[in-house]
Amino acid sequence: MKWRNTLFLGMLFLVVAGAFWLGLVKGRESKREETLEKQRLLSGVNRIYHFKIELRGGFVEVAQDTVSKQWNIIAPIFYPSDNNEVLNVIRTALEINFTQIVADNGNPKDFGLAPVPWVKFSTEGKTFLLGDDTPTQTGVYAQIEGDKRILLVPGEYREKLLKGLFDLRDKAILPPIEETNIDSFKLIRKDGEIALVRKGFQWWFNSPINAPADNNLVSNLLSPFINVRALDFAAENCCDSVIKALKLERAGTVLLFAKGSIAELKVFTKHDDVGGEFAFVSTPAKMPLFNVPTIISGNLKKSANELRDRSLTKALDADKFAIVGPKDFMVKGKVQNGEWFIIAPESTIGDRTKIQQFLADIQNTRIDSFVADTRFKLSGWEIHVNIANDSVVYVLGAANDTELQLKRAGEKEYYLVPKRNLLKWCGPDWKKFAAQ
Repeated sequence: MKWRNTLFLGMLFLVVAGAFWLGLVKGRESKREETLEKQRLLSGVNRIYHFKIELRGGFVEVAQDTVSKQWNIIAPIFYPSDNNEVLNVIRTALEINFTQIVADNGNPKDFGLAPVPWVKFSTEGKTFLLGDDTPTQTGVYAQIEGDKRILLVPGEYREKLLKGLFDLRDKAILPPIEETNIDSFKLIRKDGEIALVRKGFQWWFNSPINAPADNNLVSNLLSPFINVRALDFAAENCCDSVIKALKLERAGTVLLFAKGSIAELKVFTKHDDVGGEFAFVSTPAKMPLFNVPTIISGNLKKSANELRDRSLTKALDADKFAIVGPKDFMVKGKVQNGEWFIIAPESTIGDRTKIQQFLADIQNTRIDSFVADTRFKLSGWEIHVNIANDSVVYVLGAANDTELQLKRAGEKEYYLVPKRNLLKWCGPDWKKFAAQ
């Protein structure tokens, strides 16, 4: 039985020793946390719902709406705040603690804390001040209101709390919009209107032409409008008298239609003495006149031709093709059972590689420019491409050293395209498309 008593006493010792050690660790941790809490400039404050920052150049007061949880600037004006910026300020204010007591009863004026500190932060009945840098740049001086001690805190805290009215204002101008939710949009200018509508996965012009647009170019056009943010607030209340006083020119209007809602930007410009341009916008949903990046006015000026799809057709998806030329030249190809066959002027097996090269040259041809004059000259050559039940006929015109006139049959407008891609296939030898 003696060994059992020994084992019991040993286990009891381990339990007691473990409890003592755990209590010692917890006690040390608790004492450490208590010390750190006493060093916090906002000791005793764990949540912030309202705060005021006073700087040498002004002040800003911010409060949270208890229902919407949105943070708003409530003084010197009322305006929605930037929630991310506000939360960064709150996190900084709650974690700031002093690392050293510089003086038990110093003169605040000697440390940049009076008569006006760099930062005066007030919240939940407590206030602290941040002053000058130390001579050795090891931190900045601080003081808790009602406490005569001069304290030292890391300099990064002052930088994070040097936030004025502009810094904390919400600089977003339009409500959040996903580009994929935009069904259509309009750019309205003095020289006319450009209107586009989304048809499936393709953007298409409604005005001033009926033609496909380049999806990537449209996306690049829309992104600055959707994500526009204020560089500055030119006026708190945009009205005709403000526009006149600032000598702004009305550049036009952007309308974005997204899932039954309409977002509107009225765009204004101003030019300086050396030709520089400045852009401004207003929106019915908000009062101010915003100074914005000039890409906004630049994109508003985009012409339809700058946004057009410059590809011809997805010719590699074709199931039929034909080349028609002078002197009754004709070659026709058709896919049968997954293979290409030549069906005119003779029936024979097609050269799959050659035909794919021909179709790839059509698909890879990019339109250099769109032309609306009457100088198109028929060459006598046509290229026909059939994709499923959709057929397109390209009429070839005159060529110079580098470019070829090309247009869709029945249309007045023609294109200029690189000469090398298409003309090389228009020749008297149709057998190049036949298997050898």
